[in-house]
Amino acid sequence: MKSSFALFAIVLIAASCVNNNTTPTNIAGKETVAGELWAEQVESNTDIKKPEGWTDADWSVMNKGVDKEKIFNSIVEQVLAGKLKAYNYITDDSLGYSVEQVKSMINRTDSITSEDPVTGHKNISVQTVEVGADDIAQVRMKEKWLFDKDNMHLEKKVMSIAFFKSVFGEDGTVKGITPLFYVKLN
Repeated sequence: MKSSFALFAIVLIAASCVNNNTTPTNIAGKETVAGELWAEQVESNTDIKKPEGWTDADWSVMNKGVDKEKIFNSIVEQVLAGKLKAYNYITDDSLGYSVEQVKSMINRTDSITSEDPVTGHKNISVQTVEVGADDIAQVRMKEKWLFDKDNMHLEKKVMSIAFFKSVFGEDGTVKGITPLFYVKLN
């Protein structure tokens, strides 16, 4: 009996001394499996608009079931309702944008100057520009990564989402992308 108890005590002590560097973590309100912390913060980029030069076939192989309308509208609706705060991606101003500032980013008025080739007279026209899901070229997310090596499972916690829109040259070709705003998730 004493030897069984001693063996049990040794096994219990040895098990408590093992450090497999795993930690159960609370992600999105649920307890996750224990996992190694692979990254405290990384940024991932996902194109949600087919880049120039890609065929439709190649694009559909790489991106399946991406609902850019749902992605964009879900976040924008929450920002306009005041449930999420939008921030400047470049300056990361702690105050963020007001709802009115976000509205003006999404629906803005531009004046366009053109010149009449015959008379040389300059014409100014006012145009309303709406930014929608089709204008978003890329979504960037800051994430935390946990890896459960026993189950070969990688869990990501998305901490923020940023929208990037295409920037076009005068000839209509894409010159690059520029950030619209980002939001922090709970």
